[in-house]
Amino acid sequence: ATSFQMVTGVTLADVVGQSDKSYLPAEYREAEFCEDFEHRSEICARTWLRPYPQEQLMDIVPLGATKTDWNFDCTKHKRVLNLVRLFLLS
Repeated sequence: ATSFQMVTGVTLADVVGQSDKSYLPAEYREAEFCEDFEHRSEICARTWLRPYPQEQLMDIVPLGATKTDWNFDCTKHKRVLNLVRLFLLS
């Protein structure tokens, strides 16, 4: 199972520094993006510069396409992000 309900293939230029979200599927337009979204996007984009992602993974969700047929389930293995920070706030 995965925590992804939907994945859309976009370029880094599509997401960094853009206040216009019209290129996104309607379900994403009202979403609240994570803290440091632009910085995290730039870091992720570096991974896609390597040959393996370019050759093997781009066909899964091509640029401009949206994939929704994932094995989505958040009820079993819940992920807690920023666990250390969570304890500090408690």
